[in-house]
Amino acid sequence: PLDFSWRTSIHIHQNVRNLTESEFMKFVLLYLLFEKDLFIYCDVKRREGVFCVPLMECDTFLEAFFLEFKRTSRLKEWNLDFGPLLKKWDKYAALGAFRLKDLGTLEFRHMPGTNDLKKVIGWICLIDRLFQASKEYKFANLIKDIVNMNTLSNYAGIREKVFQEYCCLFP
Repeated sequence: PLDFSWRTSIHIHQNVRNLTESEFMKFVLLYLLFEKDLFIYCDVKRREGVFCVPLMECDTFLEAFFLEFKRTSRLKEWNLDFGPLLKKWDKYAALGAFRLKDLGTLEFRHMPGTNDLKKVIGWICLIDRLFQASKEYKFANLIKDIVNMNTLSNYAGIREKVFQEYCCLFP
């Protein structure tokens, strides 16, 4: 049988070059909203390692991200390069932006090494739904839903809206 060490992981790159600034912002916001669920799907122990740091725990990134969000009155002023923001984005963040400049991709580092093809395909489907939802969700509606998300059922409703038929993959 295959033996995967704790250092083995499967990285999935999502092309985000064709996202508008608004869609990119929605993608990151949706990711932050569901980061814990994504870790639960893959392997919650990955959160503890230094090679897959939850973005919610990358203080320098979050501070820069939300300061830039607050500073920018119009989303069209955003630039996918994000200037200093990328410098504050941890190379080993669970959602990595290390290849954003050259490949135009965000890297998902959550999945440990596995030969469970069904699990890997499910992972790819979850990432794809996150990507598609960032295109489908109206920005104002997403902000409204997040602001009004004060109960577990509100959270579950947004999760179902985002992940649709793949929502059943979460425990």
